[in-house]
Amino acid sequence: MRYFLLPTFYFLLLSACGYQNTNYVKEVTTIAVPVFDNKTTYREKEFELTQLVQREIKARTPFRLVAKPEQADLVLKGEITDYRKPAVIEGRLDEVLAAEVAVTVNVSLIEQKSGKVLLSKNYVGRGELIPSRGQNEDSATARVYEDISQWVVSLLEE
Repeated sequence: MRYFLLPTFYFLLLSACGYQNTNYVKEVTTIAVPVFDNKTTYREKEFELTQLVQREIKARTPFRLVAKPEQADLVLKGEITDYRKPAVIEGRLDEVLAAEVAVTVNVSLIEQKSGKVLLSKNYVGRGELIPSRGQNEDSATARVYEDISQWVVSLLEE
């Protein structure tokens, strides 16, 4: 009985302390996140997304953000390749009852010293937009960007 309780106690102790299994390399301490490139015709969408990714990195990783890529161990580059807001459901008078904002991003994580690309991935973030609930394009885009920033940081934790 005593031997059964010891592993259980150890597990509870680790989970209560907020222990996480992450694969960060000890020598890597700094990361730069330059402003995402924006390949769409929707201007200035890249600034908000970049800020959210930087905030998420500060909150969830041990990395220290630096402003200049040449001062970083890692550089996270991103680009918005598509931004769509199609009407999904229209009413009898052609008013939009529901729509979806879809943002496609590409991100690459690069080791600064060697220039080696450590990962390169694409993601499509989607958010529902229902005007009758007081939602607008900006609020839907904010939710999509929050989703994208969490996805980006989850890549760093893999």
